[in-house]
Amino acid sequence: MTCHCRPLKNAVAVLTLAGLATFATAQPDPAGRWEGTIGPGVIDLGIVVVLEPDAGTWTGSIDIPVQGAVELPLRDVIVEGTRVRFAIDGVPGDPTFDGLLEGTFVQGGQELTFELTRFGERAVGPAAGPAAEPAYLGQWEGLLGPGVIDLAVIVRFSEQEGTLIGHIDIPLQSLENLPLEIREVGPEGITFAIPGIPGDPTFVGSLEGDTLSGDFTQAGSGLTFELTRLAEGEVPTGLVRPQEPLPPFPYQQEEVVYLNEGVELAGTLTLPEGPGPHPAVIMITGSGPQDRDEALAGHKPFLVVADALTRAGFAVLRSDDRGVGGSGGDLAQATYDDLVGDLLSAVALLRSRSDIDPGRVGLFGHSEGGLLAPLAADRSSDVAFVVLMAGPAVSSLEVLKIQNLLIYRLAGADEATIEDQLAYLDDLYELMVRGDLAGVEELVRDQVEEQLEALPAEQRLDPVERQAIIAAQVASVATPAFRSFMLYDPQPVLRRLTVPVLAFYGKLDIQVPAVQSAGRMSGALRVAGNSDYTVEVFDGLNHLMQPAITGAIEEYGQIETTIAPEVLELVIDWLTSRFLDRP
Repeated sequence: MTCHCRPLKNAVAVLTLAGLATFATAQPDPAGRWEGTIGPGVIDLGIVVVLEPDAGTWTGSIDIPVQGAVELPLRDVIVEGTRVRFAIDGVPGDPTFDGLLEGTFVQGGQELTFELTRFGERAVGPAAGPAAEPAYLGQWEGLLGPGVIDLAVIVRFSEQEGTLIGHIDIPLQSLENLPLEIREVGPEGITFAIPGIPGDPTFVGSLEGDTLSGDFTQAGSGLTFELTRLAEGEVPTGLVRPQEPLPPFPYQQEEVVYLNEGVELAGTLTLPEGPGPHPAVIMITGSGPQDRDEALAGHKPFLVVADALTRAGFAVLRSDDRGVGGSGGDLAQATYDDLVGDLLSAVALLRSRSDIDPGRVGLFGHSEGGLLAPLAADRSSDVAFVVLMAGPAVSSLEVLKIQNLLIYRLAGADEATIEDQLAYLDDLYELMVRGDLAGVEELVRDQVEEQLEALPAEQRLDPVERQAIIAAQVASVATPAFRSFMLYDPQPVLRRLTVPVLAFYGKLDIQVPAVQSAGRMSGALRVAGNSDYTVEVFDGLNHLMQPAITGAIEEYGQIETTIAPEVLELVIDWLTSRFLDRP
């Protein structure tokens, strides 16, 4: 569920590429893998571009590791001699490459230089970093801010042609394999930084045996850190969630593709043992671009749920959102009509299969998916049941206001700041009702600028970073997708919903608070005359149905449990008693 609140202090410029890169006059083959840096010496934002010929045309992708972006597809790739043009849709500020292997990158009126080099051919040795120190080689795991924020990190040091190379994973922030800049290294200590992130995040550590500990600083703020060397072949605990299923699986998996109005959607269908026909569940992710596992904060909730349900005897389809993974389209441009169409196309796909019972196909929606599932069931009698995990039962404006209130209070904001944010949401809603897109953009820009200006001096951003954050916030709100969400009220649909419904909430959920939605859900289904509905509230669980302390978003990645076992038990028992053995 969307939280339109103050920008993260450590946010990085959202890079969207649209433009051209020109290769050297020696006319090297542009096919292959290229690596480089946007703003070397300024923001040092690393990128990897892959270009491939494909039956007379060209395709490509880009990785932006510091933003957790992997294999974003390039659009309209054209190779003309030494020039290569490519673009990515939906990015603010018209970011553009223009030059040779070194040139100018422009976004939102701000200019930076960029450099590209064929992958693996970057200079090594003194220019790339200090000489390799054997004492550091290997994999390390530990905490940043132990006892304060307890942020798990995994660091890997390796040797490349005599140079020490480093990478870091931060599972809570879904960041993997970010390159490190090794500044100093010796037998007793090391200094390294994460380039491309505002505030120059830097680790200065001392080495004692298999322990590396010291001080971390970013934008003038400091924390301690402690890392422990892992044995060869040992898997970091920060990458292992106890509930995450591992092969071999006692069921079949099948990759499927289906279409809605020309948009191709991709997913994984898991099928229980036996010929069927099986009852089936279609999973619907929460807000924002999500993959088929709904991966976030180092967890894969939908993978865990799908595994549990398939072992219990249900076929399960989980799909990538538009523009994610194997799915086409652009989620930001999709209205609720488009997304419901996607769901009903998935329903039609399953109902057409001989191994699926067409009369027992239902929907499982989490968060914003809990808005879409009842809407799809209202529009088609082909939906047999609905399961709602933290599904809102009040208007999106009401959800956003209480969500922002709770998040700001947990962050220690004063009441004046909170009142300002709530008034901003009211103003945003009115502009959305009028369809005043220009007004929406102006309002969001002013609000974000005001919030950035209020940051302490040591956390202020440079002009390029500042404009990139503002542009990203504007782009995330001034879209058909956000307008569909902002103007939606589920009550009319819920008051017509007569298929069996299971809705459950966590009492510590601050994104879709149970106190706001559980009672309204029961009331609406009662008005509908629904004869089979269950509404449960679990003590001590958060928005992801994890056992939590405060329910804060920052806790998600710190909790080992992906979904509380009692929640999985409720879902399985409820579905089994109604749909597993009944034709």
